[in-house]
Amino acid sequence: MWSKIVAALGVGGRFCGQLFGDRDSWAVYPNMSHHTRTQVEELLQPFKIEWFQEEEHPGKTALGEQKYWHIFHIVAGK
Repeated sequence: MWSKIVAALGVGGRFCGQLFGDRDSWAVYPNMSHHTRTQVEELLQPFKIEWFQEEEHPGKTALGEQKYWHIFHIVAGK
């Protein structure tokens, strides 16, 4: 999927989104993708990073369930 995102963005385009980290409590689900910080940095090589924040803490989902969050927030230009 990531290669499709990179290919779809033209020069001057931006990726704005989140990627799950490897320490997120949902990392046990095989149908979801989770990445280490190093892996995320490698994925972002084709981009100029404009904003990058790693978030990690216990919390709740929108449904009120307990969850450990590990997320990378990204804005990157191509």
